[in-house]
Amino acid sequence: MAIGPTAVTALRVHRRCRDAEKEAAAEVYDDGGYVFCREDGRPYYPRYLTQEWERSCRAAGVPVIALHDARHTSATTGADAGVPQHVMKDRLGHASRRTTDEVYTHVLDLSARKAAELMETAIFGPTQRSSGVREAETAYHPTRRLAAARRRIRRAA
Repeated sequence: MAIGPTAVTALRVHRRCRDAEKEAAAEVYDDGGYVFCREDGRPYYPRYLTQEWERSCRAAGVPVIALHDARHTSATTGADAGVPQHVMKDRLGHASRRTTDEVYTHVLDLSARKAAELMETAIFGPTQRSSGVREAETAYHPTRRLAAARRRIRRAA
């Protein structure tokens, strides 16, 4: 995976910060050679980043989805919104557009979107409407609609 100049700059800044933490911690620093670690040099607990992601989603008021699914959601939403293929390829760090298309991008054409909406209605019931009009925000975001349906199910249980 190729990284751009912005990522290289960010990694250099991160290294300077980590070196400062290492110096401040002195003999307490446990240098395991990690690029991303706690202030004392020890590695993060494996679930730590997932927990931080979930906290960030809740704080932003968006549905909590698996961290890796956010990558797929970004690719699909970008493609669905018309972001050029080469831009999404670069953003995801792929060497080939084919990888972006075959693995990450699942663009919903009009008929596929309609089929998904019909299945959603069959499974979760009619979409909640505000003043007889579907909310624009959830109408075009299948992930948000599914999250809203899950919340309705949890509340009903």
